[in-house]
Amino acid sequence: MNVSIIIVTYQSQDEISKCLHSIYENIIDIEFEIIIIDNSSTDRTIEVVKKEFPYVIVQKNKKNEGFAKANNAGSEIAKGDFLFFLNPDSEIIENTIEVLLSIYNSNPRNGIVAPQIKNIDGSIQPSTGKTPSIFTNLFEAFGLYIFLPNGLFGYRTFTNNENELSTDWVTGACFLVKKEFFDKLNGFDKNFFLYLEDADLCLRLKNKLKKNIIYTTKTSIIHAKAMSSKNSSYRSKLSSYRSKMYYHKKHDNLFIYLGLIPLLYSAVLLKLVSLIILFKEKEQIKSQFKVLFKLL
Repeated sequence: MNVSIIIVTYQSQDEISKCLHSIYENIIDIEFEIIIIDNSSTDRTIEVVKKEFPYVIVQKNKKNEGFAKANNAGSEIAKGDFLFFLNPDSEIIENTIEVLLSIYNSNPRNGIVAPQIKNIDGSIQPSTGKTPSIFTNLFEAFGLYIFLPNGLFGYRTFTNNENELSTDWVTGACFLVKKEFFDKLNGFDKNFFLYLEDADLCLRLKNKLKKNIIYTTKTSIIHAKAMSSKNSSYRSKLSSYRSKMYYHKKHDNLFIYLGLIPLLYSAVLLKLVSLIILFKEKEQIKSQFKVLFKLL
C-alpha cells in the first residue's frame, strides 16, 4: 500500500461526499486506502459514507476525541507507507498525491510535504509560516490581524513561491508524511484538542528527526476554511486558547507560560466586551462568556 488517506469527520454530512468523490476522480496510478475517523457525529456523516463509498474504512469514536487524537487513531490502522492527512471540507482537484510523493522522494531529508491550499474562490489560504511564538499567538488572540498585516506579524503566511519552500510548519488540513516518521514521533500530541497540533508536530519532526517541512505550489487543493469547526463555535474558540497555553507550556519556559495566562484571559475578556458593545448576536456573546468562564 502506497498511501493511507486519513480524514477526521465531525458533522461533515454536507462536505464528505464531495471530498471523497474528488479523491477517487483525481488520484491516479497510486495504491491507496481511505480511513475515516468520525468524532461522534450526530448527523448523517457515517450514513453518507457507508452508502456511497462502501470500501472506505470507517471508525466512529464514542465521543469527540479532538483532531489530534482521532488522526492518531487513523494512523494506527493505516497500512500505507505514507500518510496523507486531509480535512473533510477539502477537495482534490488534480493528482496531488502523485506530485507530493515525487517531491518527497526527491530528497531523503524531506519529512513533510504539503500543497498550496486555496479557498473556494481561488484565493490562497495562509497555510504555512514561521514557528509560533508568544508574540504571534498574542497577535492572533487579540485579533490584531484585523488591523495589521498577518504576513508580517502573525505566524500564518501567504506565499506564491514557484519552487519548493522549506518552512517551519504547514497546516494539518492537508499534508503528506512518511508513516515511519509519524510513528517515531508518536503522532500528533493528543493534548491538543484542536489547533497548533500541526505546528507542534512540524517542530518535533525538525528538531528530533532533523527533517525538512516542504511547502509547494506545484499542486493545490480547495479547502472550505473553518467549515470543519462550524458546528462547535464555542468548543473551537476554547480549543484555540487552550492550545496556545499548552503549546507554550510545552515548548517555552515556565515564566513565559505563566505570563501568557493573564494575557490570553485579557484577550477573551476584551472580545466579550467588544461583542456586547457592538450588539452582536446573543449566541456569540454567550459563547464568548462560556470561553471566559472555562478558562478560569
